[in-house]
Amino acid sequence: MREMLEQANLALLAEIDLLIDALPRKETIAVELASYYDQIMKSCRSLRRKINQSLRDLKKGSAEILEDILSNTQTHTREFHLYNYRLVTPLRRYRESDLLCLKIIRWLHQVHPETQKIPGAFCDGDVGIYPSVGYPITYFMPSSAQYGLLYLPLFFHEFGHLLYSCHKAEMDQLVFELQKKIDTILKQELLNQSAKRPKDAQKRRVVVQTWFTWTQELFCDAVGFRIGGLSYVYACSMYLKMWGIDRFHLIYEKLARSSHPIAWLRIKFLAHFLEQTGFYAVAQRLTDEWQSIANALNVKENYFGFYHPNFQQPILDTIENMLTETAPYKFNSHQKSKRTSASPIHLLNLAWQKFYEAPKKYPRWEKQAVVDFLAAFKARHPIRRRYKNPQNTGQSLQ
Repeated sequence: MREMLEQANLALLAEIDLLIDALPRKETIAVELASYYDQIMKSCRSLRRKINQSLRDLKKGSAEILEDILSNTQTHTREFHLYNYRLVTPLRRYRESDLLCLKIIRWLHQVHPETQKIPGAFCDGDVGIYPSVGYPITYFMPSSAQYGLLYLPLFFHEFGHLLYSCHKAEMDQLVFELQKKIDTILKQELLNQSAKRPKDAQKRRVVVQTWFTWTQELFCDAVGFRIGGLSYVYACSMYLKMWGIDRFHLIYEKLARSSHPIAWLRIKFLAHFLEQTGFYAVAQRLTDEWQSIANALNVKENYFGFYHPNFQQPILDTIENMLTETAPYKFNSHQKSKRTSASPIHLLNLAWQKFYEAPKKYPRWEKQAVVDFLAAFKARHPIRRRYKNPQNTGQSLQ
């Protein structure tokens, strides 16, 4: 056992060194990634110290501590795998064209007190996030969407998951209370139907459990709308509506295993958010678009008991309480700025306005708008390299 543990720890040390050597030099990456880089390096150094301690303990320790060293080695291996598999990728993939997304993410974290000290970066992939508080945050965005403006508001939904994690205890309690209300509504429906079969009670439990994650997704849509205004609504709808029939209809078994509400239901709640803020025409347009697709697909609204109209008000009330708890940045469409590039939110909303006005002309406008935004952002936040010794890249693990 002692020899095996020594080999495992030495191999892990070698892997850490190889990983660090493969990272770009700190002075070659964007300032927006500096804190992310620092936290990765700090964690790797910490792991290295712990592994060396295990090696020292193996040399001088008795057989009784081998079980503890095994447990520590397994923990360190899993921790390194997290960084190696997931968290270093934004640094390994970095290129100058990442700046647009990085500036949006940096702005997003800076305008919320809870996330100002949490570094964020992004990778290629379907829109998503790893929102583990205590680690650097990795967002995901499809490759093509990273270079334009239209789909960047989808970051705001993912940021909602991070806000949820920052307030997890309070947010979980609000969701638990909603689940109780949904359970009460379902029980009443069963009584009205004079049905008390065991399978009905089991189905009720599945529905109630499903709403634990569904509520979080609807909350994140509300955060997206609160931060991004109409730009989020348009981005969300455009991103989801052409994927096919499963965005409108799922059988019971798939609903029971789903982490997200059906996209059609999400859009209906976005329409409610729009109406609550006075965007009645946009809400109607959104509803009509999705209904027309449903008609073309010959899909009828059916949630197989996972949603009932009586759920609506308790859900809306819960989401409002969640927004109050997390207090996300609120975009005011009536705010005026001296120039569009003064706010990424104004720019993202203007992008959708330009797209709907002239879709064929939009790509040319967008290309110049991105150039102007990055130039203006650089002028307001000039790059100040904070590296006292450019030769010290932070790669020393001593």
